[in-house]
Amino acid sequence: MRRNEPAAQNAYCLVERRVRFPAAPLNSIRSQIRKLFASLLGVDAAEATKLQRRALCVYDKRSTLVHDGHLPNEELFTLEGEARELLEKLFASAIEEAQ
Repeated sequence: MRRNEPAAQNAYCLVERRVRFPAAPLNSIRSQIRKLFASLLGVDAAEATKLQRRALCVYDKRSTLVHDGHLPNEELFTLEGEARELLEKLFASAIEEAQ
């Protein structure tokens, strides 16, 4: 799918709306991350719970890196892969929803 195709544009807009966190969130970022993965198309409740846990783990590691200034190299490599997989799930769900 090309980026300029209508389905790709719709999917991009859906993901953008889902991940846009307000400056002063009513809910914590952790809560917003949970909601982001709670209702993905084609994902049952058990899988959604696993995705939420994985996403929160990535967020927690990101927080450690930002606030402590360091993560071991092997964790950074694993963290990048995990974040990519989770984003692919989000985009795949948004594309499915847009079609």
